Amino acid sequence: LCFFEMNMRFTGITGNRSQFGFNEVHYLVQDILDEPAGMLAITTNKVGVRQVACSTVARLENVVSPKSLTILGGGGFVGSTFIESLDLDKYQFVNIICRPSSIERYKSTFSFSEKLRVISSNSASLEAIYASSDVLVNFASALAYQPEEEVYDAIVYQYEQVQKIIKAQVPLVINVSSQSVYDQSVSGAKKEGDLMVMTGKYAFQKNIAEKFWSSIHEN
Repeated sequence: LCFFEMNMRFTGITGNRSQFGFNEVHYLVQDILDEPAGMLAITTNKVGVRQVACSTVARLENVVSPKSLTILGGGGFVGSTFIESLDLDKYQFVNIICRPSSIERYKSTFSFSEKLRVISSNSASLEAIYASSDVLVNFASALAYQPEEEVYDAIVYQYEQVQKIIKAQVPLVINVSSQSVYDQSVSGAKKEGDLMVMTGKYAFQKNIAEKFWSSIHEN
């Protein structure tokens, strides 16, 4: 059962209501412009609290059996293999976020199920999708052989997405990194606690991205 305050203006809890997928100001703007207007989504994995200060709190039991899974960087080898291995019957939706330039390729790659939703990173509904996500997994990264410009773009892309994910308060976020951040002259499996030794732009990218993603819990 969802309750909404029909208060068609900016108020102190406009931000909180929009996290539930109901942004009445956005609705009015779209309606005035004769564009499709409606709720962005119904976010069922948040609980609203209005007492002294407004907040939205993740319903943690949803993380145990998530209904909505969101994936960044799903077009690469590891990401696409992960998506293909999913038991899609367990999810209501699997959101696959990509850059605008990759949208057609992603739609073609992930056309094998209606539950797979490909969303551009510049979509107006992106933040609502983040807010309704129970679990988010990041595979986004430039590849080791790509030029420095693409490595830089991948770092900026992850930084921009992390800022939106922090605001959306996604309950569980998993970042897939690389053993390249450890000493490559030492053979054997590496562990999280091993000393980081970065030799090259690929390892640097992975390290700084880890810092972005680990900053989420600080908020």
